[in-house]
Amino acid sequence: MKKFLVLALLLVSPITNAETTPGFHDESGAGIVVTTGNSRTQSYNLGQTNTYGWEMNLLKFEGKFLDTSSNDVLSAKKWSLGLRYEREISRIFSLFVAQAVESDIFSGYNQRYNSDLGLKYFVFQEEAFVWEIEAGGRYTIENRLSGQVHQSYSRLYTEANRKFNKATSLKLDGEYLQNLSETADHQLNGEIAVAAVLNEIFSVKTGYLVKYRSILPPPATQRLDTQLLTALVAKF
Repeated sequence: MKKFLVLALLLVSPITNAETTPGFHDESGAGIVVTTGNSRTQSYNLGQTNTYGWEMNLLKFEGKFLDTSSNDVLSAKKWSLGLRYEREISRIFSLFVAQAVESDIFSGYNQRYNSDLGLKYFVFQEEAFVWEIEAGGRYTIENRLSGQVHQSYSRLYTEANRKFNKATSLKLDGEYLQNLSETADHQLNGEIAVAAVLNEIFSVKTGYLVKYRSILPPPATQRLDTQLLTALVAKF
């Protein structure tokens, strides 16, 4: 009985970690490559993340933008905006609701609206290592080049962050989405990123992203998309 009471107290006690530290936090990143002369290429990779935590609540905004062209011909263009609210319900559990909009014309859609609802569970949490899992659902409205489509998915997500020392850290994440009405339709997304701190504000981040979709909206033809990105990141 005593063990049960101790466990119950641990579950309902508030948690304090880097993600829910009270106050406002900003992370901005930019990667730009421009060449002129015999070849003309332009590539812009911008990212913005803002969080605001108070008591047992967390509000998070995230935006991303990628634009690449070669000899004035557009070869990649995608962007996303997202807002997420989390509420801690115990030391290891949080509820979240999120709304996002994204665009990727080369993957077959002008806009895609994602509405998420789910539960987050902290498997392991220390200053040097944090591992979390999310489970829930997603409702999607996709404005494809061929028309509008409404879909519902189950969602499973996991993320691990490892700090090797004060200067180097590693992040791994993976996401699985399963269409609830069409079993053949599923999506897999993953990222591995390494960050190296330059000083108290700036760091260099290199990430490799993978996106897989089993059923493609036309005119997309490749199920697998990958990105290798390097950016200068400022945190405060």
